[in-house]
Amino acid sequence: MHRFIIHFCVLLTFWRPLAWADLSDGSVLARVELAGPVEAFQLPVHAFLQDSDGREYLLVVATGDRLKAVGWPYEILDPFDRLSSYAVAREQKPGARAQAGLQVLHDDGRNLVVRLQPGDWETLSGQGLILAPLSAVPLVWAPPGLQGKERALLAAEAYSPMVAAMIGRIRATNLFQQVAQLSGVQAAVADGRYTNILTRKTTSGTPIQRATQYAYDRFSALGFTTIFHPWTNGGYSGRNVVATQTGVSSPAEIVLMVAHIDSYASGSIAPGADDNASGSAAVLESAGLLARHRFERTVRLVLFTGEEQGLLGSDRYAAAAAAAGDQIVGVINLDMIAWSSLPTPALRIHTRTSGNPGYAADLQLYSTFTNVAALYGLAAGVQSILTADGETASDHSCFWSRGYSAILAIEDDYSNFNPYYHSTSDLLSNLNLDYFTRFTQISLGTVAHLARVVEAAAMDAVEIVNADPQPGSTMSLSRFVARHLDGATETGADPYDGVWTNSPAPFMGNGLKIISVPYDIDLNIDARPLGSETIFHGVLSAVSTGSTPLACANRLRFGFVGPSETSRVYTAKVQIHATYADDSNAFLCVTNVRALAAGGGWMSLPNLARLTNGAVYGTVELLTGTVSQNPSNFPAAIRQGTNGAPVFEASAQAGCRVVDTVLASTNLLDAAGWSVFQRVTNDVPPQAANFESGWVTLSYPALPGSNMECYLRFERSWIAFPAD
Repeated sequence: MHRFIIHFCVLLTFWRPLAWADLSDGSVLARVELAGPVEAFQLPVHAFLQDSDGREYLLVVATGDRLKAVGWPYEILDPFDRLSSYAVAREQKPGARAQAGLQVLHDDGRNLVVRLQPGDWETLSGQGLILAPLSAVPLVWAPPGLQGKERALLAAEAYSPMVAAMIGRIRATNLFQQVAQLSGVQAAVADGRYTNILTRKTTSGTPIQRATQYAYDRFSALGFTTIFHPWTNGGYSGRNVVATQTGVSSPAEIVLMVAHIDSYASGSIAPGADDNASGSAAVLESAGLLARHRFERTVRLVLFTGEEQGLLGSDRYAAAAAAAGDQIVGVINLDMIAWSSLPTPALRIHTRTSGNPGYAADLQLYSTFTNVAALYGLAAGVQSILTADGETASDHSCFWSRGYSAILAIEDDYSNFNPYYHSTSDLLSNLNLDYFTRFTQISLGTVAHLARVVEAAAMDAVEIVNADPQPGSTMSLSRFVARHLDGATETGADPYDGVWTNSPAPFMGNGLKIISVPYDIDLNIDARPLGSETIFHGVLSAVSTGSTPLACANRLRFGFVGPSETSRVYTAKVQIHATYADDSNAFLCVTNVRALAAGGGWMSLPNLARLTNGAVYGTVELLTGTVSQNPSNFPAAIRQGTNGAPVFEASAQAGCRVVDTVLASTNLLDAAGWSVFQRVTNDVPPQAANFESGWVTLSYPALPGSNMECYLRFERSWIAFPAD
């Protein structure tokens, strides 16, 4: 985020050629005073600003002759003769302006115009100047094809039980976990591998690739149509993550919820917990709840990169959206929403200035935001502040430039600015979680009302089962289960429910029942369901028979984990993403579960991917409908033990000896840090129809560091039943 805490601004020239900036015709940069409706002004406008006296004015690139012909009062700021670009900069740290040694071209009491050299953008950002680019294109006052639909937004005037349920499921613990993984406090799973994201700088290479992959995987696993949007801009390149849920009755009308996922600090570590893991986490957590509902309008979630270099990713995305004629009726931009030291924290909403033709549409978004806060009892203890200053220091401004309505939702960037901004001290431990949760709840409710929620989708739990061995395969059946925690159809006490973390293993005190029945292999399983949707995660470790490595079955089977019934149909997407030690065997499979039902639940995987070890994860959501075939009865579940604690329950194939082990660790990144908590060995006679290997209670207060997060892993080994 590019932000300021004192009320003056710097307009900078920096080296990033724009198409409009060819000054070979004698063009100049000029300040033009408003002398009529701005829509009537015929020259290209690249900024709509307000000076210290509250007077609004324009920054224009044109020749002197054209400026004279228009007849509006103007002042030439810089008659330069080379390609150049401009940016707005604000002094966040006292003395930053003097330290930078800026050449001032214009001072209006709030805004300054200065000249910069190539490469100054990140240097000045690190010195405490908050940068925001001038619009890369002439400002558009209303996008073509929208025809005023942005002014017909549904304000949150009527209470919705469905929106209330969504808001109620935003939990501080889940937001904490998301930021922990995005800022390197905890391991994340990206592309099937554990990773520690210590920086999200756009220029960091692998780290930002992993961060965007993490977001892509989560959106995809929730059933969103998800793509990477690659961009190149100003000598930089990167990729945005775009997730779409198509509207059921007005799919052409789009509501955007956006944030930038990149971070910045000098050096190789840039945790960016507030700026802007907070906004990204809010979007990612909201995704899990939006995915459970249908909306009239299309909901699109976008995480941008390149924000810290001058809104590069959002500029390219907004340009593409405008070129495609997208009917974006509103953009909610979340940037730095988790820090406050005030007893009554502020929810500041920036819109265009009151003299800007787009102000009315932005004000509609602000009204929806404040109405949501009031309707759902979220206004107490916080204050919503409308700031109509045309703030351009975040990604929303790229949509303003194309005429779309947008707001910037941010903490109090005027009077209570985060002192850890753009430093290695922007850490999870400094965030205000209650405030963060409230901000996220109101933002989610705003999007739900703008998109016009229609209905909630009923969901149930899912069983994932490896197929019978295929020809040439030496791996047989294995099953593991993740229970959807709080689906719309659940009522009352549910023995299958538990509370889980977002990491690839549950917190201490929680449990999962896992049933696994392969032959002669090891199966290591981490349970990774989230608190907001069904997500399963498994780790497979093959054993060799002699010198021959094992190969996996090339199909997975999906069925219900619940009472056998015939009145349901699978209609949501399933994504399986598995990566093996040999990168050539990485694969991604996406299917529609309706097709699975028609095929008996089987989904094909790449033929006989050979493995040493790897990870499999994904999500399944089941929607109400009808189906002609009878899913299998539940083989596994989370249950309450005799002392009320959640437990593992495991079963084994008749005719083998099984060794079940529960391991514990307080650090996922420490491969040697796993210790055995409990081990149970069972001999299952060939005559036995079935057996349960014993209850393993997951609550163990004597564990070292019990006041910290604790991760659990279930391992099972099979050997042949010993001969008499």
